[in-house]
Amino acid sequence: MDKIRVAIMLPGKPIGGVGTIIKKLTVGMHLEGFDAELLVLSEKLLKTLASDISNINRLKMFDAVIYGGSLPLPSSLLIREYVRTMLFIHGYVRHERTFAIKHGGLNKKLSALARSILWQTSMTSHRIDKFMCICKTACEMSGIRENYILLPEFILPGEERCYERLSKESRKDSHENKDATKILTYTSYARSPRLLSTQHVEHLMKMVSRQVNKKVELIIINPQLKTEALKPIGNITIRYIKPLPRVEFLRLLANSDLFIELNIDEELRDSTVEAALLGIPVAKLTHPLFKERCDYKEDDLIQVYSFKELANKISEYIRNIKFYYDMYSKALRDFILKHRTWNNVKRQLVEYLKET
Repeated sequence: MDKIRVAIMLPGKPIGGVGTIIKKLTVGMHLEGFDAELLVLSEKLLKTLASDISNINRLKMFDAVIYGGSLPLPSSLLIREYVRTMLFIHGYVRHERTFAIKHGGLNKKLSALARSILWQTSMTSHRIDKFMCICKTACEMSGIRENYILLPEFILPGEERCYERLSKESRKDSHENKDATKILTYTSYARSPRLLSTQHVEHLMKMVSRQVNKKVELIIINPQLKTEALKPIGNITIRYIKPLPRVEFLRLLANSDLFIELNIDEELRDSTVEAALLGIPVAKLTHPLFKERCDYKEDDLIQVYSFKELANKISEYIRNIKFYYDMYSKALRDFILKHRTWNNVKRQLVEYLKET
């Protein structure tokens, strides 16, 4: 029996959370016996569109095409009679592009406008056979309320052992021996209402500084940062830094005492999954509207539903870190290994691709 051939399209370099999950998806497809091919297009939209059009005859040779990056390329309008088409939605598409059109520079405005036109054309022509989202809220906030499957952030078989080894090699001092409690968070390339902003995090730290006497170092990794900065707030020091090479980031994460997840819907981002695998406790504010959609328990991480409660819980954690650290470290890692492995999340996608 011939293998099912799947093309996975990625507009732009495979960097950030989108690039990570797309690369993992390609590996997952191979593990399931699919003949999967990752096609990385230019990060410049005009070159992406030109490459996409030139690939049409090639794409017709596949059994399915998955469009990543939340971008339904023009080929999806022309190959559906031959190929099953899927669109992988990674965020709040409409909100992010509207923000770029209103507040971005000229190039970003034009790119976001063109992407919005492609999106609207695809939606009105009904040329996508199935949508795929990282969580239910991402689909709904992008106007997709049916005909979708979920594929949350996941780990591949054996990945947990790599993180365990890295954790042992990287961790220098226990939190009990440090001069300051080290907190880490990671912002995004995209401006989205689903993420707490750096201003939110600053305000959060001001609230925490009023409740704890210990020294705290907060490191904010910001992909949009142009100049690194240091900002003291009482007993708390905030460092703004640019993205690090992957190994350096993971070593920094492994030596942190707490990671703050900035996403406020039910999704756990890739950096949060990595923190869990390294045994680093996580704090997360979830909007009350999405509370029932969370498949993780409040004991798995510092999970709260109001900004004030987040400040209180982080303050309590810092004051009693010796008690809480091991508890949260084990709980979230156990959750990821039980609910966020490829074998736990793949079923809907694999079954759909194998349908005749």
